[in-house]
Amino acid sequence: MRSRGLTRRSFLRGGAGTAIALPVFDSLRALSGRGQARAAGEGVQRFIVYATPLGSFAEMFFPTPPGGTPYQYPTADNFVPRERVYWTGDAPMVNPDFEVSHILEPLAAHRDDLIVLEGLENSGGNHRGYCCMLTGTETVEVAGTKLGGGISVDQEIANHIGGETRFSSLQLGVRTPSKIGAKETVSWYGQAQGAAPETDPQVAWNYLFSDLETDPQAAEEIKQRQLSVLDAALGQAADLRSTLGSQDRIKLDGYLDSFREVERKLQLAPATCDRPELPGEGQWDKDESAPLATELQLDMLAMAMACDLTRVATFQMASEATNMKHPFLGVDGRWHDLSHIKGDVPGFETEMQDYVAIQRWNAEQIAGLIDRLKAFGIFEETGLLWITPMHNAQIHNRYNLPIMLAGSMGGALATGRHVRLDPNAERIVNDLHVTLLQGMGIDAETFGEPQKVSGPIPEILA
Repeated sequence: MRSRGLTRRSFLRGGAGTAIALPVFDSLRALSGRGQARAAGEGVQRFIVYATPLGSFAEMFFPTPPGGTPYQYPTADNFVPRERVYWTGDAPMVNPDFEVSHILEPLAAHRDDLIVLEGLENSGGNHRGYCCMLTGTETVEVAGTKLGGGISVDQEIANHIGGETRFSSLQLGVRTPSKIGAKETVSWYGQAQGAAPETDPQVAWNYLFSDLETDPQAAEEIKQRQLSVLDAALGQAADLRSTLGSQDRIKLDGYLDSFREVERKLQLAPATCDRPELPGEGQWDKDESAPLATELQLDMLAMAMACDLTRVATFQMASEATNMKHPFLGVDGRWHDLSHIKGDVPGFETEMQDYVAIQRWNAEQIAGLIDRLKAFGIFEETGLLWITPMHNAQIHNRYNLPIMLAGSMGGALATGRHVRLDPNAERIVNDLHVTLLQGMGIDAETFGEPQKVSGPIPEILA
C-alpha cells in the first residue's frame, strides 16, 4: 500500500483528533473550503482483484453450455482422472443466457453483472503461476528466490488512476504469509518488487481510518471510557446529513452503520496511537479466524473505495500451495491436498466435495463484497476480477483458467455473459490485461511479455 497526501474530501472529526473519512457525495459540489466533499467526478472507475490459489474444479465453475447437462459429482465407478483441460465446447461462444454454475451459485443474484471467461492460459506454470497471472510474465530469480517478472495489472492501473486518492492502491489478505515470493504475492510494483498484503484487520483499520497523529493521553481516555470514535462525530454527521440529498442521506447512514459494525467486531477503539502489532501476528493468524477476518477486510475494502481513499485494491485469500484448512465449513483436509483429487484414493468423493465447497465459499465472499459496493452506490463504476493460477491443480495445468469478472467498470465491460474463446487459439492472460487497461481508458496495446499478447478481447468490451 502506497499512501499519498490527503486530497480535498469530507471528514468527521472524532475524539482525540481522529479523522473519519467519508464517502464522496453527489449532492455536494467541489469547493475549496475545509470540510467540503469533492464532488464525484465523471468517469471515475475502480478496479478490484480477488485472488485465490490452487485452481478450481472447472467442470463446476464454467456454466453449462446451451443444450448441455450440468456436471455432477462423479462416483468411484465413473471417475475419470482430470489429466486433460476441460472445455464447455469446441468453438468460440458468447452466451448471454447462461445460468450460474454450482460454484458460482452464491452469485446468482448478480448474474447480470458477471462475465464468466473461458479460454485463457496463465503466463507462468506450476505454483509459481500465482505471481504470473497478473504480471503476464515468467518469474525472475533474485538471490535464489523466484519473484514476479514485472508490474502487475492492478499496479499498472494504479499508476494511471491512483494519483487523486490517498492510497494509490490497497492490498489486503487473509491467511497470507508476509513473505514476498512467487507463491505468496500476486501484486507487484515492478520486477521483483512485491506489494505485500496487510493481513491483520486491526492494522488495516488503523492504517485506513485512523489519524495516527493524535494525543495519546486523550485517546487512552476515550478508550478507557469505552466510547466509540463514531459517537464523538455523530453530531457532525447530523449537521452534514441536513445538507445532503435523499440518496446521499441513505449512503451516509449505510456507511456509518458499516463503520460502527466493523469497529464493534474489531472490539477496539481506533483512536489509540499505540503501535499496532505486526501483520500476521495475533488472533488473525488462525484458520478459524478466516471468516471474520475476510468479512472485516472486505468491509474495509469497500469502505475505502466508497470514501475514495483508493480506486485500486487487491485481495488475496491465502497463497499458492497453502496448507490452510476450513474447519468453519466442516472441511478437515488442507486446501493444497484437496486440490490434488485422485479417483483411486478411498474417500475421494468427500474430498472433491470439500474442494468445491471451498470455492463456493469464496464465491459467497465475493457476492458479499458486491452487495457492499452496491449499497455504497459505487458498483457501476467498478470492475472486479476473480482469478486463480491453475485450471487443474492435480497436474498443475495452467490452461483455460477459471476467470470471472463482475461489474461493468463504468460501462466499459459487457456483463451478463459466458464467453468462450477459441479453444485452438492459445491465448494468454495478457490479452485480458490489455482489455482491462483499455477499458480503464489507458492507452495500451501490450502488457507483460509482448510476444504473449494477441490483442484485446472484444467479446467482453461494451
